Amino acid sequence: MNKLERAEIGGSELLEAIIVSGMSTGVNKPVRASFGDQVVDRRADEAEDDFIERATAEALAATPQRPCLLFLRSEEML
Repeated sequence: MNKLERAEIGGSELLEAIIVSGMSTGVNKPVRASFGDQVVDRRADEAEDDFIERATAEALAATPQRPCLLFLRSEEML
């Protein structure tokens, strides 16, 4: 974890989020993200990348910890 906290991306930007996704076969797309005790559900019309971006932003806003962990779950995992 210490190595991840010190990791740098593109020079000076610190790693802020670690996204953990359940095993996917490519068919099972993430429909829910959780961080701490909070949950973000994917909207029916929301693209996968947009959902991940929105969930990551909400996770980062909800905690001062860096990096924070964001868990993505498919419908099969719920």
